[in-house]
Amino acid sequence: MLLGFAAGLAGREIYRNRIVNSLILVFTGTIIHEFLIFILVYFFIGAVNFEWLMLKQFAIKAVYNSLLTLLLYPFFFWLLREKKHSQR
Repeated sequence: MLLGFAAGLAGREIYRNRIVNSLILVFTGTIIHEFLIFILVYFFIGAVNFEWLMLKQFAIKAVYNSLLTLLLYPFFFWLLREKKHSQR
């Protein structure tokens, strides 16, 4: 949620009609999010196998979120464009 808010603050022109930028942002944001969760788990629970988490959890979630972005981005872009045209 915070990532979406930050993207909106950065300006709509940066991400408009550039799906590659959105993919990179979502992939990087997912890795950062999962890493922050790892840090919290490490401090509260104890030792956790970082390599296993990176390969089995972080990377899979990042790829999954990126694929969802790839599928949903064109739809939301079209929806935004339709909304703007209907307001005129």
